Amino acid sequence: MKPIDLSILLFSTIYIVSMIILVLLGENRPDVYMSIGILVYFIYISLDTRIRENTNMKYVNILLFTVFMVIVAYRVLTILGIRVI
Repeated sequence: MKPIDLSILLFSTIYIVSMIILVLLGENRPDVYMSIGILVYFIYISLDTRIRENTNMKYVNILLFTVFMVIVAYRVLTILGIRVI
């Protein structure tokens, strides 16, 4: 098995386990699933350099970071009591 294949398999396993944990905790907000998935992605690619060496994910990283920041801003505004939508 190639090292990149092992890396992708490990990331997929960690991602699926984190989603299963959220389901078992009874979480029903889709933004939580999205934000946890994005955090798992960023933490994993920070720790495992094989993915960064073999691919150019610059635009994907920018998009995911933007989506994460929108989710966080929405949650902060909701907590502060500011109606957004």
